[in-house]
Amino acid sequence: MSISHTQTPQLLRRQEVEAELNISRATIYRWINKGDFPAPIRLSKNMVRWNRSEVKNWLAEKGAR
Repeated sequence: MSISHTQTPQLLRRQEVEAELNISRATIYRWINKGDFPAPIRLSKNMVRWNRSEVKNWLAEKGAR
């Protein structure tokens, strides 16, 4: 019998995304609405988080342009 280990994604709070990218809350949501930034994962009515790997991939893609 084999046990599968899946890695839990690391989730970022909005404030962490703001600090990492040095942008405002409004900019994050403006980019999301335009389809230019990964959408957050809704954990509850008042709580969203971003997958760290999606944000890093987005950054890498922006840097490659």
